[in-house]
Amino acid sequence: KIAASLRDNSMAGTNATIKALRKLLSTAAVAPEEMAKHAQELFGRNDRLIAIVVGSAVEASLQGLLVARMPKGSGDLFAFKGALSTFSAKIAVAYAFGLIDSDVRRNADYIRDIRNVFAHRIAPTSFRTPEVAAACKILTLGYMERRTTSKTLMRTRYLYAAMDTGTAIARARLSDDGRPASLHEKHPPQRR
Repeated sequence: KIAASLRDNSMAGTNATIKALRKLLSTAAVAPEEMAKHAQELFGRNDRLIAIVVGSAVEASLQGLLVARMPKGSGDLFAFKGALSTFSAKIAVAYAFGLIDSDVRRNADYIRDIRNVFAHRIAPTSFRTPEVAAACKILTLGYMERRTTSKTLMRTRYLYAAMDTGTAIARARLSDDGRPASLHEKHPPQRR
């Protein structure tokens, strides 16, 4: 019985259902036509959902930047257990190749740490949890900083930081000038 159980467990990695589930992770970006539904899902929900989904959106943006800069494609780098399958690996490589500056790296690392607390801590956790709130206070908000006060909720700070960080990364991905993603822009981008 033990041998059969071990054989069944080793087959789980090759099971078509598990492969399909893992493939969902390779399409992390939200299509523009689905973004409004995505935003509705987030607002008004619990802190855990917001922290995990918004943090994952920053990770997806970072993955998009990396893929865009890979002239020969990404192969299995982002696949389950691939060299760039973790948020921390994506951050480290993007920084090492000069695709993001130190401020974006810092924010991405804090966002990753906050997301991981919500994803892996079993005990009740919110943006009011003292350690989470302290981490949110040190996030850089870029031009969104002017929209905050001392009474701004930590959830809002996290959302603003993630929006600014993800936007900076997306701008770098779409830009041809080769400059790294940066949070230094103090004013929102102008619409053309």
